[in-house]
Amino acid sequence: MKNTLDARISALLADPLRAARLAADSGRRVIGYVGPDVPVELILAADALPVRVSGKSGMATPRADSFMERAFMPEMRSIAEQWVSRELDFIDSIVLPRSDDSAQRLYYYMCELQRLGRCAGPKPIIHDVAAINRPTSVGHTIAATLKLAREIGARERSLPRAIGEVAEHMHALRQVASIQQGDSPLYGSVALRLARCLHSCWDAPFRRELQASFAGLARAQMERRILLVGNAPPDDRLHRAMEKSRATVVRELTDANWFADRPSPEAAVQSFEDIGRRAHARASLSQRLARSEDAILEAAQGARAHGVVIWMIEEETSLGWELPAQLATLKRAGIPALVLTRQPWEADSGVLRALEDFCAELGEPQ
Repeated sequence: MKNTLDARISALLADPLRAARLAADSGRRVIGYVGPDVPVELILAADALPVRVSGKSGMATPRADSFMERAFMPEMRSIAEQWVSRELDFIDSIVLPRSDDSAQRLYYYMCELQRLGRCAGPKPIIHDVAAINRPTSVGHTIAATLKLAREIGARERSLPRAIGEVAEHMHALRQVASIQQGDSPLYGSVALRLARCLHSCWDAPFRRELQASFAGLARAQMERRILLVGNAPPDDRLHRAMEKSRATVVRELTDANWFADRPSPEAAVQSFEDIGRRAHARASLSQRLARSEDAILEAAQGARAHGVVIWMIEEETSLGWELPAQLATLKRAGIPALVLTRQPWEADSGVLRALEDFCAELGEPQ
């Protein structure tokens, strides 16, 4: 059984769309989503299989480069390349969130390319969330959520089942995060790979089999604990570099939110309107940092981190504004931080070496 699970995990990591492609080949409708803010409950309530579409590390993007500006986030460029290269043709439609500027612009680009007949593949759909704190913004987001539900064919009567399935899936992701932050933490690279697999495969038997394996996963003993903040790297190379110096990422505070730990409203979600209200209330990482100068410090203390690594890519335009105040609070608390800004999305050898050195200089854990 374990060998079968290991093989499936390896296959998903090598080809994150594999499970969804097989489902589509068997006649199942597949709907993709980009980022952590798209309400997956609506996809399941449409009797479709969700799959999170993400960028590929090391992927050349010659077709996307022909129509996308340099300022686009590299992950969106990679997704665009997959789209125009017809790698995503088995997907019925892809939902992109307005909450992500690059994702929103990708939506408009793909709509125009399809209108001109220059691109086939899945239909692009926008979840038009408005984030301003006022009643009209809430109303707009609820209306946009109802529109999204209609566009993909979500049914109200199917929503309770869909809500339950998402809750179980999020519970599995939070189990991974909990083990990762424990006294004998799960290696950060392993935790990230498991989270990516869960986002790639919304199959209940696979999820339950994966959960049953958690107790037997190898743990990091007496490791230096690291909080990773900023943009999500495309793979686990940053994590593995730190692990070379007996350090492990015990928590990620990144824009990808792989571990489903972004705060959301306490009220239970029971309707499409509730999903809209939740979407409006969610805060991006930049918003969370802007609202509290102690956001990174509190995350570091909660994870009992010995150090903080802040990693931001060249194309990042919002997170950096909040860094000075956040770094000042970390310094006052005596928590070391390595700040890596304007980095290439695919970390180079110099960055990996800097991570190794930083973790080695933290000293022995107490």
